[in-house]
This record gives sequence, C-alpha cells and structure tokens, in this order.
Amino acid sequence: MKQIFLLSLRLCGIKNIDKEIELEFYKKVVSKNNFDPTNYKVKAIYGENGVGKTAIITAVSVLTNLLNNPNYLSNSESLVLLNELINKKTNELSISCEFVYQTNVFGIYKYSVVLKRVSDRKIIISEEKLEMQRSSSAKWSNIICSQNGVLSLSVSSKKLSDFITESTKNLLLTQSLIVLLKDSFISNAVMMDMNKDSSFTEAIFAMIIFSLKVYSFLDKEDSHDDYVFNVLLEYLEENQRIDSSDLFSVNHLRVSNMIIPKQTFISYENIVSNLKDFIKVFKPDLKDIYIDRKELKDSYLCDLVFAYDDYQLHGEFESTGIKKLVRLYKALCHVENGDIVFIDELDANIHDVYLCKLLEYFIKFGKGQLCFTTHNLGPMEVLESSKKSIDFLSRDCTIVPWIKNGNYSVKALYSKGMIEKSPFNLESFSFLGMFQGKE
Repeated sequence: MKQIFLLSLRLCGIKNIDKEIELEFYKKVVSKNNFDPTNYKVKAIYGENGVGKTAIITAVSVLTNLLNNPNYLSNSESLVLLNELINKKTNELSISCEFVYQTNVFGIYKYSVVLKRVSDRKIIISEEKLEMQRSSSAKWSNIICSQNGVLSLSVSSKKLSDFITESTKNLLLTQSLIVLLKDSFISNAVMMDMNKDSSFTEAIFAMIIFSLKVYSFLDKEDSHDDYVFNVLLEYLEENQRIDSSDLFSVNHLRVSNMIIPKQTFISYENIVSNLKDFIKVFKPDLKDIYIDRKELKDSYLCDLVFAYDDYQLHGEFESTGIKKLVRLYKALCHVENGDIVFIDELDANIHDVYLCKLLEYFIKFGKGQLCFTTHNLGPMEVLESSKKSIDFLSRDCTIVPWIKNGNYSVKALYSKGMIEKSPFNLESFSFLGMFQGKE
C-alpha cells in the first residue's frame, strides 16, 4: 500500500501572517500500528475577510513552486511577487510540513524551509531541512540540512556525500535541495550507492514524492506551470515507487488557450469527457463539450466549446461559475487521485447544496486530502462529524480548531459569535451613513 498524508502545516511571514500558525490534519500520536486517516481527509478554514485565509493557500503555492521549479528564485516575475508576499515585518517566510509516507515501510517526515528577503530583487533560502522519525514518540533524525548555503548530511557513504556536496555547491541559496536532488539522483551509480543508506534513501524519495503530490489552487489564474522531471518519473515508475500516470501534466484546466502536447492529447480528451459529466450535474441541459484544436508544432492549442440543444458556446463566453467549475474539476481529480490539495474559496460560484454533496463524496470516497477556505456555512454541518475538519483563523493569527461542545452545532455557535476569537458583533445599523455622500 502506498499512502502519503499531511499531518501538519506551520507557516509564518506570508502576507499579513506575522506569527506562526499551525494547521493540524491528524491526531498527535502517529505510528505504523495506529495510523488510519479515514476520518481526517477534509478540512475547512473559516475566518473573517482579510484575516489571511488566502495567505495560507498562497504559502502552499510558494512551497510547491520552490520544490518543483529550479528557476523559481531566479525568475524576475517570481521575485517581484515574493517581495510582495513576504511579510514586511518578518522579512522571512517560513514553512514547515510533517507528513507520513507509507509503502512497505512507515516513516514520518518533517520538511522545513525559510526564505529570507535580502533586497527587493534578492530572496534566498536561508535554511532548509529534512528530518525523519519512525513514530511520533521517537526522536527526529536529521537527514539533510542547509543553513545559509552550508550543507550537512546524515549519510555514511562518502561517495554519495561527496556527490551531493559537489552537485549542490554554490546553489543552495537559490535552489531547493529537493529540486537539486531530483535532478542529481538520476545517475545509476548514485542510486546504487544510495541503497547502502536505506533511511537516507527512504527520506529523500518520500520528500520527492511529497513534492509531486501537493497542489494549490488559488481563486485566480496561476502564472506558473507545474514542473515535472520526466526522467525522474521514468525512474520512479520503473522502481514501482509511483505511477507516472498519476502525474499527468495538465494540472490546471481552462476553457481556452490550453497548450497540450500531442503525446498527451488522448489523456486530455479523456479528462474533457469526464469534465462533461461533472458539469452536467450543474447544467443538465449541457449535451457535450468539444475540443477546438489548432496545430502548434508538437502541441495543440485547445479551446473548449459547450454544446446545448440549439446552440454552441465558446468556453470563454460561459458564465463565471461554469469557468470556475472547469478549473476546479482538475483540482478535485487530484483529491480523488490521492493527492494533497489546497483550494482557496471552494464555495465561490458553487450552490451550497452541490458543495455539501461534493464534500460528502470526498469524506466517504476520496483517496486524498482536501483543505479549503470558505465563508459558506453549509460545509460546517457536513464536516462537524469528521475529525480535525474545521479551523478558524482570527485577526491576531491564531488558529482555533473546532471542538465538539455538547449538543451545540458548530454552525449555531459560529453564527452567534461563540467561537473563540471569531466575534460577529455587527448589526444592520453598523452600515448607516456609509453609502451617502459626505457634506
């Protein structure tokens, strides 16, 4: 059995979040014998407008870029964006994840990284660390660590140590260790030497898989493409570590201007066929979705056309809600596929009834993890029977988890302002005078 599960996420220094917050996705005690994430698969994050819910999803987006894109900290557009995202007080963005990766062996892993703003145009990795333990009661063992570009390893093979040190030399301030190791470990000679250090090997591959299985979907078009190392995936598949078909590169669907490599077009057609069935739940009068494609050397430029009884409509002119559902569909496919998915404003443009039924599906049948931000109260009733399923983010950067309180429903308590640090002391008359001109 292969299973990857996020246990916790800590972050600080993103947008308005200037104190460390922690999201917990599982109970404190974790071991091979008691690990069962069945009732822990879905989490909703609530909070007032502007408290930092989107900042959490943005931090995950930064993390996935850092772990998968070797040019992330050298790209001028990324640096401009990061300069705005990193909190102006802290001048540092820190992210830490604990996760389980279970194959024939069981391990708990902790990955942490700190990005430091040196200037408006220079952001470096000041610290990056990977640790491992066999159960939550054991001590953490350091696997690999970089501090201000200085590398330390926990590996017995001198050949492997020398290789990693040399291949990452002078690169650790601007590229993630994980990106560098993905590229470096393709060498068969290195792989053979890695087998002599089983714990080190397990930890590195667990981290590589984790980097490929975490996705974030912000409520806007992302400006980056997901980065996948094709040679690495071939190696992983040959060694039965992961099925590369799970990592099909079309991770963000759009209604227009999708560039699809010809060798993956059949997979894209299958996705669109399934997309049609998904959209028909929301628009029963939809008959089909066609792909309008144009030749682009080794790729196709694809637009989606929505067909109804009496007319056809180019996807660009569909409603905002339908376009949001198109993009959301692939995110939900990742959850179904066993991935770890963060979605900002899942409730936007989705009717409450449909949203609750979707969540019920992933609670009962989903293989992966779903964490989302929302303002809609409907999901509370669906999630309150699950565990670690509802968190509240306050204006002072505090996470307050939902804890069952007698027979009170979480929805009733929240609406009455009875959740700690989630006051709703607003009355209708609070808006008096706000929509009139001032004399």
